[in-house]
Amino acid sequence: MTRFINFTTAVLLLSFFSLPNALSANPVGQVVDVIQNATVARAGQQASIQQGQTIVLGDVITTGATGRVQLLFQDDTKIAMSANSRLVIDSILFESPDKASEFAVTAVGGAFRFLSGNSETSVYSVSTPDGTMETQGAVFDFSVVPQRAVSVVTFRGEVELCNRSNRCARLGGGCAVVQLNSSGGFVVPETPAEKTALLSRGFPYITHHNDLLRVFRTRTSTCPIRALQNQALQIQTLQSQALQNLGSGAGSPSQPSATQSPGRNPKTGGAQTGNNTSAGLGGSTADGVSAGAGGPSAPGDANAGPSGASAGGAGASASAGGASAGGGEASAGGN
Repeated sequence: MTRFINFTTAVLLLSFFSLPNALSANPVGQVVDVIQNATVARAGQQASIQQGQTIVLGDVITTGATGRVQLLFQDDTKIAMSANSRLVIDSILFESPDKASEFAVTAVGGAFRFLSGNSETSVYSVSTPDGTMETQGAVFDFSVVPQRAVSVVTFRGEVELCNRSNRCARLGGGCAVVQLNSSGGFVVPETPAEKTALLSRGFPYITHHNDLLRVFRTRTSTCPIRALQNQALQIQTLQSQALQNLGSGAGSPSQPSATQSPGRNPKTGGAQTGNNTSAGLGGSTADGVSAGAGGPSAPGDANAGPSGASAGGAGASASAGGASAGGGEASAGGN
């Protein structure tokens, strides 16, 4: 009888002390696809991650040179990790079986695709070593090079990328691109060549979407990197021909008009703003000055006044009392 009581007590005590661990290990998602090599670190132990494995708070998921992982969370949020990436599951709290009240992860480094789920748009937060992203019903790709740059391209919805000083860049729509560098500055590509150069680095799922399960894919035709590459090649060819002509005395490159506003980008018709941040291509804006979608032949586009005015389509202009507020916020629109 004594042995029976002691055994029962031991079982109850074991269950009691293991209860907090069981509660903390409540799953928040699942691995729906994995290409090795990829690991998960949990409670001080590391092991190869397996398809069908549950994901819990505190998990650190790492992919190697050939690894890829696709994660599906309970609220239908999806995150795809490319090779050489690391993701920390920080805090995901569910107010119902399919809706989160908080969804916070940290992308330590690598390339990712993020597709928002059923939760309210305000609950999503993605931290990086150089800044933080908050989403609004967004589908977007991003790359993180720790202590160097965070680059983001949107396909749907909006993303706000903020630096450590809480200055932010808002971008949205199809193929809107912005980069945050380690010094806290934002860079918006102005020309097709610049956009191609940025998209060609760190965004593998734009050109290799077949590496993803169908539900992780999205419409990327708004961001045709091959077409952008062809445009960049044409621009480089024209520049090379112009230099050759100049060297042979056949002609000289055209110069900007004397009446050209120093604050306008003549290639895109957009506004050029301070703090090493430029705007123009695809309706990008920066530092409180908003520019509409201009074109190479839109000399009257996006003439911003001194109060941070905003201009609409090609040929439109804004007066000095325009409506785009400053405050250090920058935004980038799609093509």
